[in-house]
Amino acid sequence: MFSYQSNCQIHFTEIDAGDLSYIPGGYTFDGQRVGGTWIDFDQDGDIDFFDGYIYYQNDGVNHFVADSFIHSGNPPTIVDLNNDRRLDLISTNDTLPTTLHINFGNTYEKIILDDSYGYNEASCVDFNNDGLLDILLTDIDNNNRLYVNKGTTFLPETNQITGSHFSTWADFDNDGDMDLMCSALYENLGDGTFERKDDIQGTSWGDYNNDGFEDLFGVLNNHLVIYTNNQGIGFTIDTIAIADDPFLIGSSWGDLDNDGDLDLLISDWNFGHSLFLNNNGILTHINFEETYKQSKLSLTEQQLFNPALPMSLTFGDINHDGNLDAFIGYDSGTPNQILLNVGNTNSWLGLNLEGTESNANGIGARVTVEAVIDGKVRKQYRQQRSRHGPNAGNLTMHFGLGNATTVDKLTVEWPSGNVTELQNVDVGQYLVINEDMVTSVISEEPTSMIYPNPANEYITIRSSTDYYGTVLIEIFNMNGKEINSSQIHKGDGLLEHKMGIQNLATGTYFLKVRLGDQVFIQKIIKE
Repeated sequence: MFSYQSNCQIHFTEIDAGDLSYIPGGYTFDGQRVGGTWIDFDQDGDIDFFDGYIYYQNDGVNHFVADSFIHSGNPPTIVDLNNDRRLDLISTNDTLPTTLHINFGNTYEKIILDDSYGYNEASCVDFNNDGLLDILLTDIDNNNRLYVNKGTTFLPETNQITGSHFSTWADFDNDGDMDLMCSALYENLGDGTFERKDDIQGTSWGDYNNDGFEDLFGVLNNHLVIYTNNQGIGFTIDTIAIADDPFLIGSSWGDLDNDGDLDLLISDWNFGHSLFLNNNGILTHINFEETYKQSKLSLTEQQLFNPALPMSLTFGDINHDGNLDAFIGYDSGTPNQILLNVGNTNSWLGLNLEGTESNANGIGARVTVEAVIDGKVRKQYRQQRSRHGPNAGNLTMHFGLGNATTVDKLTVEWPSGNVTELQNVDVGQYLVINEDMVTSVISEEPTSMIYPNPANEYITIRSSTDYYGTVLIEIFNMNGKEINSSQIHKGDGLLEHKMGIQNLATGTYFLKVRLGDQVFIQKIIKE
């Protein structure tokens, strides 16, 4: 499972991304910045960054501007709490109440969620699958507190969940509801209650061996370990022998070389950063000792990171080239860094989810991507979550695809139970998948087809199903936005409907045909 090598095929370079130490508004700060959040907060198409105190706005050319100072102290959790397609913010602080900042477009309404002090972080999940995101507050000195979203208010639950620094959610047993990892593993029983299962301490979930079950990185008996998931019925524990007496700050899974396997980057107060490259489930430790003798650098092979105390480490693709870049935050007095991933020729795919019946961010959804890599059919699995332990979540899902030229099948299993399945998806793009594009398998043989494809002026929709009645036809662009819809009537027998597409711009679209409870989706190309 583990091996060691002294060089690395991943290459980063430190960029001049702006003054990442500047604090706007005349504030001063000499504390610690733990964790961070990548998210397209201003919804302009590129991802921005929050550390524990400052919102850095991405100007689209690898440059970040410190836009505002937020009194959080811990990385805010940023999700759509009320399903209005606007991103809201939850801030926690050791000395201030936990506050919701509800986004109304041009203004924010501040709501005190909990007037107690000392919560370390907030994580969001729809634990009861009602389409609304609930909030868990963590407190190392007291019990954690779960707030249930009732639509117009949040009510505290009585579940007794032991206190912890942080929390992260995953459906570890693939039973359709999200389980909780904080001070221990709590299994979601699906009836609004949790059962404490194992006294394990993990910081980040990731299916590193691509077997369809989420694995966990964490700490056990003062050692860093990987908990390999045994098909949802327990874990096999493997120790990562890189240092004694770890003081773990955070960890992040991400496919840094886009080869189809999740790599692991660890941030520790005692020994800095360590990278584990993944090759078909074998994690190879990369030695960065020489790095700690340098203060500023361009990263190639053994060169990486500043020798100051690391406090945050998160991945995000800041320039939309399909390669995961890194934000490195340090203790007070040391400038933060953004490291640009130079990348390689491997393929990739980025996804953003838009729930409709499920919560708006699709948190809790399970995505499966199937593609041929190195001549073999391989499947990769991701679960959408709001946080990754101490590091807040990146709502954009990333898949490395090696030398694959297309994604043969992409499946989204939504928290609502809906399933979206797309076939022959182009690589090298960011795709928005809307839950309204839900599909269902009618039979093994196709009963509907669209031709010609590609087309210029007209397409013909042909269906031989037994259904008769109203047929709904919708066209979505690649961002998941509906741009056209119409209704026709199908009688007995074969349906053949000619539809004009002259007004569509040249490009790729999804055509969705609904015949009663039967749905057919096909990608069409307008020439």
